[in-house]
Order: sequence, then C-alpha cells, then structure tokens
Amino acid sequence: MADEMTTKRKFLDKIRDTYRVTVLDEETLEEVGSYNLSLLSFYIIISVVLMLVSALVISFIVFTPAKRLIPGYGDITVNKNLLSSIKKWIR
Repeated sequence: MADEMTTKRKFLDKIRDTYRVTVLDEETLEEVGSYNLSLLSFYIIISVVLMLVSALVISFIVFTPAKRLIPGYGDITVNKNLLSSIKKWIR
C-alpha cells in the first residue's frame, strides 16, 4: 500500500515538473520566444485543441450539405418516394 502511494506521488510530481521550451531563429540562433510548460499543461492544451477541432468538424458536418455524403443519411423526400413506390408495388 505504501508503494502505491509513493508511485502515485512520483507520477504527480513528474507531471507537474516544469520545462522550458525555447524557440530559436534557425539562421541567427536568436531567441524568438520562451515558454514554461509542464506535462499537465501540455496535456490540457492538446486536449482543448482536439476538442475544438472535433467540434468544428462535427458542426461542419451537421450544419452544411456535407452530411449527405455520410452513408446512411438520406433525404426525407427520397424516403417518402421510396415508401410510396413500395406501397404501389405491393398493391
């Protein structure tokens, strides 16, 4: 039980350690920007970006005619025509 608590604590310590990310100009090696990030903040940023991209893709599909390209999605007028054709064929 004590080992589990120490490994869990070590993981939390590792994820909260901060790292410095420095962006350099390739030709002059001049520092363009510098950021302090931890793994936790990196995971949060990646998660937020993924959720935003997925929300944009879903809204694009739902609110544009692109949804007709998805297999299984049919126009309601086509379904009505199909049902009336089936009823005529049965009689």
